[in-house]
Amino acid sequence: MQQALETLQWILLIAAIGAVAALISQFRLVRRRQKQLWRRTERLETAALELRRTVAIAAATQDLASQPGPDRPRFRFTAQDNEDVFLYELFQGRRSGRYIEVGAHDGQHLSVTLPFEALGWTGVLIEPVRKNFEACRQARPASHVVHAALGPAGSKGSVTFHEVVGEDHSGVMSYLETNVHHEQDLKAKDARVHSVEVPYTTMTEVLAEAPQPEQPYDFAVIDVEGGEVGLFQGFDLARFAPAVLIVEDKADPQSSPVRPIIESAGYERATAIGINDVYVIRSQPELLRRARRLGFGTR
Repeated sequence: MQQALETLQWILLIAAIGAVAALISQFRLVRRRQKQLWRRTERLETAALELRRTVAIAAATQDLASQPGPDRPRFRFTAQDNEDVFLYELFQGRRSGRYIEVGAHDGQHLSVTLPFEALGWTGVLIEPVRKNFEACRQARPASHVVHAALGPAGSKGSVTFHEVVGEDHSGVMSYLETNVHHEQDLKAKDARVHSVEVPYTTMTEVLAEAPQPEQPYDFAVIDVEGGEVGLFQGFDLARFAPAVLIVEDKADPQSSPVRPIIESAGYERATAIGINDVYVIRSQPELLRRARRLGFGTR
């Protein structure tokens, strides 16, 4: 009897081992198929986005050719993560509007707003790196270009700004304040930092002194490499209230320190584009619905 029980135990053990091995094999197969599906989905999304870009460029070029205007930059999409394609579709190819871009670089490379100036839009560009500011001012004659770093309410005079040199598109990782996510990127790139003094002010002051300060803005693009909280603490959203905010934010959306500030000012996070969160003002529900429908994904 004892021997029979032991034999049964061995049989059950072998069967259990076989079942576990089969489950592991099945799990690996499922994972492999999931990865294949993800890769196919990514390829389809990339192809769809390229088609959207092509259609938008063709439509804008045809529209501009049919209605000649003053000399403007050639229409092309230049943003790093297709934020400009998203905004072009969101505003349905409009030929006029108002924008803000903080971290405008030289006004051309990786610019989100350049194609909109080509369409006939105007706006405010803010860039703290002196050489980039000078290049931006030359390249973007229809925009009001400001040389400054932006901080919380009360910021004035000058401030020490940290210019990152030597990386691709030199200066785009430069910063006033940083956070753990930006520090990791700097370390990964073995970045060299050069500290300089730059004018220091707030977004509210810049917009108050810009042309037509009371005219509404359609969108604002914020790329300040970790200084988002300070910037929004000096940004009177109740007064200026761009309809759409695109904010580069490397923090997880659920723990982002800047998200509560923006949402408490009447905005709702609609979608994400790369590491940019897209917020739309709640008072424009149709624009919010369109942003969700056009979004490139969430994170």
